[in-house]
Amino acid sequence: MLVNCLIWSLTLIPSLVVAAGIAPNAVTYRTFINALCKGKSTGAASKLFEEMPAQGVALNVLSYTCIINGHMVKGIRITR
Repeated sequence: MLVNCLIWSLTLIPSLVVAAGIAPNAVTYRTFINALCKGKSTGAASKLFEEMPAQGVALNVLSYTCIINGHMVKGIRITR
């Protein structure tokens, strides 16, 4: 139950950061994506990953590595 609550709150934090007028960067997003992947919530991590370009944050090698590793640990095949 606590893990689900933490995962849910991690999905809201980037939106709250933007609403507060703070521009998240690649490190911020990657930190949240990594935490979500470690919590086995790759769906929420993928949503944040896809949100990055819309927020003006460039995807880079570290961002891709983080999301790919998260999916590999969970055993999900990534299709694009």
